[in-house]
Amino acid sequence: MSAEALLGHATFALLILSVLMTKMLHLRIVGIAAGLAGILYSGAVGDYVSATWFAVFVAVNAAQIAFASWKNRGFSFSADDWMFRQHIAPKLDPQLTRRLLATGHWGTAEPGFVFTQRGQMVSHLYFIAEGEVRVTVEEVEVGLCYRGSLVGEISILSGTPATATAVALTPVRYLALERAKLRELIAKERDVEHAIDLSFRKEFHDKIASANEALVDAERRIAILSRKQRPSRSASAAAPE
Repeated sequence: MSAEALLGHATFALLILSVLMTKMLHLRIVGIAAGLAGILYSGAVGDYVSATWFAVFVAVNAAQIAFASWKNRGFSFSADDWMFRQHIAPKLDPQLTRRLLATGHWGTAEPGFVFTQRGQMVSHLYFIAEGEVRVTVEEVEVGLCYRGSLVGEISILSGTPATATAVALTPVRYLALERAKLRELIAKERDVEHAIDLSFRKEFHDKIASANEALVDAERRIAILSRKQRPSRSASAAAPE
């Protein structure tokens, strides 16, 4: 296979690869690589019209990267905002993180505050920055949420009522992301959708692991209580009338 043919195949392979990228920055970088390969290929075969358009393609992608960098310059986050970013969207660019934060507000809840009520629709997705939240189903504790946890993500993701009740055990510092605004942003921005999806998957995995640990602990306690009760029953049966 000739060098020109290899360049041609590389050009279109890179173009296909670029559309498979899940992050816009990666898409543009691979797109630029495809455009540069296309310029070399078009020049080698004498197709200067295609070479010109490949050059335009490279310039547009490079300009978009430069513009995104310019928009993100000088972004600063509060301590709370930075914590949210580190836990939920560490790889999301600052400008999109700002837009994500703008869908909600920070607040403080006293013990007893109800974040979600089983069977009711969830109005906000809550990020817990400080404090503890007790999660129950039919008044049975199924887990605790701590710093870095999400509350209400299953309802937000599925569009169904909450499957559990979540109540503050201690004073809680939280970020409440409004359901409608969050879903609108996710629908518009693929990178935000990807970041939220990853955080939801991690949160779901952590909660399943926590529930399994609670189940094992409950079974262990039942076994201990059963062993303690056996001797007393035997002694009662052996006692003279």
